[in-house]
Formats: sequence, C-alpha cells, structure tokens
Amino acid sequence: MLKALNIKLYPNNEQINYLSQIFGCYRKVYNLCLSESKKQYEENNESNFCSLPSFSNYFHKTLLKEEDLFYLKDHNTKILKDSINNLNIAFKNFFKHESGYPNFKKRSNEQKIGLYKEAFSKKIFNVENKIFISKKFGQIKYRTSDEYSKLIEKYKNNIQRVTIKKTKSGEYFARILIDTQFEDNKQLNKPKNDIIGIDLGIKDFVITSEGETYENIKIKRNNKDKLAKLHREVSRRKKGGSNRNKSRKKLAKYYEKL
Repeated sequence: MLKALNIKLYPNNEQINYLSQIFGCYRKVYNLCLSESKKQYEENNESNFCSLPSFSNYFHKTLLKEEDLFYLKDHNTKILKDSINNLNIAFKNFFKHESGYPNFKKRSNEQKIGLYKEAFSKKIFNVENKIFISKKFGQIKYRTSDEYSKLIEKYKNNIQRVTIKKTKSGEYFARILIDTQFEDNKQLNKPKNDIIGIDLGIKDFVITSEGETYENIKIKRNNKDKLAKLHREVSRRKKGGSNRNKSRKKLAKYYEKL
C-alpha cells in the first residue's frame, strides 16, 4: 500500500534561490507545451499534439535546442518532463469532461515539482533532520512528527516519489510517497475487534454508531468577515506592488490555516 507523508521544509537562501529556478523552468516547459498545443489546434485543427509522445518530442527536439532556453539544460530533464506528464493528465481529464481546459501556470500560484526514483538520491534522508534529494538541492532541513520520521526511516528504500511544493503563502513542503505493502499485509492478518460506524452529514458533521455527535464548525461561514476584509485589502493594493504581494500572502496564509 502506498502512503503519502507531508513534511515541512526549511530551505536556506541558496536553496530557496535554486528552488525558485527549477520551479520557473518546470512552469516554463508546462506553459510552452500548452501554448504549442493551442497553436497546433488553431492552425492545423490537430488535437493529436495533446499526447505525451508529442509533448516529449517537442521538449527534446525543440525546447532543449533553443538558444533562448539554454538554462533548461542546467536542470534534471526527468524533473522537467514531469510537467509534461501533468499537462497530459490535464488534457485527458478535459477530454473526459472531468475538468476544464488546462490553464497556464502562474508564479503567484502554488508551485510544485515531482521527482521519481530516477531523479533523486537513494540516500534521500540522513541524520539531524535533513533531506538530501541530490547535489543540486543540497541538504534541506525538515520537520515532521515522530510517527512520520519512523515511517520514513523504516521505508526509506521504498520511496516511490518526492513532490516538493511551495504554497501561495511562501511555505515549503515535501510529500513523500512510500510503499508499505509488506507491513500492511501483516497488519491485515491481525483480527480487529473495535469497529465504529461513522456518518458524515451537513447539520451534524459526524455521528458515530455509539451515539456521539460532533457539530459542523462551518469554518468558512464563521470566518467570512475576516476573509472579506483580507480580499478587500488585496484589491485596494496597486497591482504589481510589493504591498499587494504581502496582502496576497496574508490572504493565502489565512486560507491555509482554515
């Protein structure tokens, strides 16, 4: 069974600078492939460019050879190609009518990169709460619960994927996907006697089979005045100014808290 563990990262200034660069390159590849797919459809009425092979071919034979995009070669191509996979999934969901047409990625939104086994070091964790992804990233300080630390240490050889994320408020996190199949199979064989039924509702958030009731705390409704005030503060600030960016981060942080 796969388990996803979230840990908080505390990169230093040099690491923040590098993360900013790779986030930017990841975003650039995604947006250029999306732009090219729209262009192909408008000029040639071709929707075949939305496929993964077409994106991959465009990335290797066009983007990596353009002089203006020389900086893409400074980063692991396996990381940058993950943006192509995400764009391909976005198009698949669009054609299945599960979501809208893919949007261009913005620097002000949440930033994210994904690394599979081939893109990160096998010695991904070490002592003193530092994560070592590769030489480019360096040793990044992190913090998590004792439970997650024990799971990571136990299954560090079974890590399938690492996703590094920067939230709208400027916080950094890593999501570690680990395979715990062997241990889970042992747990399934153990008899379980304590069973409780849980019903989720609107009026009451949770009602258990033992008669316990937990009220709906209506998070957004009870904080609507504060949210409205923060939204007004953002809209009053001058676009592109540092004060608007500070207000935007404050609003994003409040949403994350909720």
